[in-house]
Amino acid sequence: MSRVFLLVSLICVALARAADQSSLGFYIVSEDARPGLRFIDSAALPKVGYVATKSDLAITQLEAVSVDTYHDRSRLIHKDGSVEQTNEDRPALDIRLTAADAKLLGQLTSAHLGSRLLFMAGNDPISAPMIRAPINTQDVQIALPAGTDAEKLKANLQTFVRKPQ
Repeated sequence: MSRVFLLVSLICVALARAADQSSLGFYIVSEDARPGLRFIDSAALPKVGYVATKSDLAITQLEAVSVDTYHDRSRLIHKDGSVEQTNEDRPALDIRLTAADAKLLGQLTSAHLGSRLLFMAGNDPISAPMIRAPINTQDVQIALPAGTDAEKLKANLQTFVRKPQ
């Protein structure tokens, strides 16, 4: 009897993990803890903040996904006059959303300018940039944290790509 229970438990855990990996979503990040929110903290994205347990925008289908390079070239001038320059290349994913999801992402980002937008694949936080302008396009580049296996992530996201009819 205990073996059957153990086997059923293991199957349930495996199914739950498979279900977790089969969801993509965008979440608006809050700095404040509130009921119904969970804290996101990972090695790649430490102390992101609090997000709802359900995504603000669930992605069920992509039109395309590919690996690219994000070129981060920036210059920040501090109040004391010191200058901080960034010049690095990082892996990135280029995803093409469906037209319907792109419209919803535009509405979501328009309503939350100045907030962080977390992109998650299953329970894995992928990227959490600041929303500086509405994202009103189907083509989105997601810069990945250093050390992310972009090819493996792309392979996982391929399951969401719409098949030609």
